[in-house]
Amino acid sequence: MCSVARNISESFLAVPDAVGRARHLLADFATEAGASERKTEDVRLASSEALTNAVLHAYRGEEGMVHVTAALVSNDLWVLIADDGCGLEPQAQRPGLGLGLGLIAELSDRK
Repeated sequence: MCSVARNISESFLAVPDAVGRARHLLADFATEAGASERKTEDVRLASSEALTNAVLHAYRGEEGMVHVTAALVSNDLWVLIADDGCGLEPQAQRPGLGLGLGLIAELSDRK
């Protein structure tokens, strides 16, 4: 585990193509950090949900960035996905089922 980078930090234009690229980056980081196949899959799914939320809802038609940071801290993998957008607002016309944040919470460890 010593040869593994201790952190990554990348920013992507908040477009649909960025979801797959950032998800792949995070899954590779998790695998290299020693995460099990199941935990790596959890990272893929949770990060995909968070990234998709940022792409779909943060900027509402404007250009913006989504920021991806991951760090290995005392053998724990910490992931942060952030944007500089306006946040989620209740909208009847918003696509999706509205289950993404709950799924992210379910897949994340809180020890």
